[in-house]
Amino acid sequence: MASDDIERVREATDIVELIGGYFPLKRSGSSFKARCPFHEEKTGSFNVNPGRQTFYCFGCQEKGGVFDFVMKMERVEFKDALVLLADRANISLEPETPGGEQKRSFRADLYRLHEWAHQFYLGVYRSPEGAACREYVKGRGISDEIVQEFGVCYAPDSWTTFVGRAGEAGFPPQLLEKAGLARVGVKRPGHYDWFRDRLVFAIGDAMGRVVAFGARALAKEGPNSEPKYLNSPETDIFHKGKTLYGIDRLRKHLPRGEPILVMEGYTDVLMSTQVGVHGAVATLGTALTPEHARVLARYSDSTVLVYDGDVAGLTAAERGALLLLEAGHLDIKVAVLPAGQDPCDFFSERGAAGREELLDVTTDLLDFLLERSGQRFDLTAPDGRRRAAGELIRPAAAVTDPIAFDLVLQRISEFLKISVAALREGVHRIRRGGGRSPRRGPSTDGPPEEKAAVSLDAAHHDLLEAVLNDPGLLGHPFLGGGEPPPEITDPRVRSLVVTFLAVEDRVTGNLLAPIEDPEQRELSLGVLLPEDHGRNLSGQLEGAVLALKNSRELSEARRRSRELEDGGDSRLLLEEIQQRFRTLKGGSRGTDPTEDASMG
Repeated sequence: MASDDIERVREATDIVELIGGYFPLKRSGSSFKARCPFHEEKTGSFNVNPGRQTFYCFGCQEKGGVFDFVMKMERVEFKDALVLLADRANISLEPETPGGEQKRSFRADLYRLHEWAHQFYLGVYRSPEGAACREYVKGRGISDEIVQEFGVCYAPDSWTTFVGRAGEAGFPPQLLEKAGLARVGVKRPGHYDWFRDRLVFAIGDAMGRVVAFGARALAKEGPNSEPKYLNSPETDIFHKGKTLYGIDRLRKHLPRGEPILVMEGYTDVLMSTQVGVHGAVATLGTALTPEHARVLARYSDSTVLVYDGDVAGLTAAERGALLLLEAGHLDIKVAVLPAGQDPCDFFSERGAAGREELLDVTTDLLDFLLERSGQRFDLTAPDGRRRAAGELIRPAAAVTDPIAFDLVLQRISEFLKISVAALREGVHRIRRGGGRSPRRGPSTDGPPEEKAAVSLDAAHHDLLEAVLNDPGLLGHPFLGGGEPPPEITDPRVRSLVVTFLAVEDRVTGNLLAPIEDPEQRELSLGVLLPEDHGRNLSGQLEGAVLALKNSRELSEARRRSRELEDGGDSRLLLEEIQQRFRTLKGGSRGTDPTEDASMG
């Protein structure tokens, strides 16, 4: 996305007005306070600073600028936060590429078409033509309130009604075809309706926009009948592997801290919501994907996989659980329903009591995996335990939290009567490439602080913390050349400094605004301090600059020392090396390499 877009949106958005639109703010000196929306509290520890254009919670340490607030509050990615804030400020975003305007216009047409199509299908559902569909829904036990809440609708039993009405509304048949709502006839000329005589489920994206449809056939199945379910194809606005049915409701209806329930079918989500089990989503006829797992992580730290109790359901639960582990989820549970029942049947039979009964069939992921392993292998035989261990260490290898990792190995060890050391070696082989490796996360062999993907050495950390919290320090001579000096060797910090130096109105919130990369954003938020931090950031920067210069001098001295060992001009090199060490202010704990070089 264009940097000019980000800057225009940032300039048009005042953080006090933005946050004040969500909940009341109370002035406190030069700042504003409120109860934090990101955790439960009785007293207001959420601080909004108009001067810095930042927010900071002293209770849960959530912090950031205008984009961060929208990302956290609306549970969306940066690009979606930009769109929301641009719409709020009535700003038209610029195309990203020469062909970007055409692509953006096409996407806008798709959004308009899907919204219109949804309204059309809703109208048919409510009409006399939709009577049989309404009877079917009623027979499934789904209430009118849930139908209305989820926008359940009906595609008429006609070959051309939808195409004709869409044309009257200004949507050409070619657009309908690209959206997957119409097809070109083979036996007859022209386009025909793709969804016919079907119960239709509107699929929304995280921002609540209709992007696709799923449709269930109402006619009885027979040898020549059409597929039971039809879904929209992949388009510029819909990607099946990234979208979950019900994801558009999580922003408003999932209480913080509550788990997300992952199911398989549309009606599973409808019926679970009807009995009071909120936070349900469903995959769209596909297995859970890594992209799904990353989307779920934005909404909750806790996930419950709710699957049928047959072999296919149990296998899907195992695969989904591993994907969630690899995406960084730790609190994963599995609810195995009675064989032959899907969640819709389960909740339909039990009503409101189904919520408590679901808890009765829910187990921790590790317990589930151990039980499944015991069912598949003969654990009384050494070979059975060996094979079970080979299966169980794969999910163990995906656990990146060191404490959780040790606990998992201990549980597996006790269950299989195999030593922790042997299991740990098996995990090491997987992580070294001897088996399927986790998709994310570093090794957990050392202490937690060594594993943070966004960790920095002390000098780079202190420099970044100083300039982000006191942007005036970007005018320091060390940073004044327009390009980051070579002493800044961490590429992430170099990139951030380039971004900061390009900002004209240098306040902390404005420095945060242009950062799109998730890792760099996390890195920056990690060093953001509260307004009254009381730190001497100028002195901190001086210390960081000195440490970075010394580090560079030391590295260069060692490089030249190696040249000396390789047979360079010994006298000139030795003089240069000794001069470099004399210029090191504050010294280095390393040994002067010339001491050995000058001997013998």
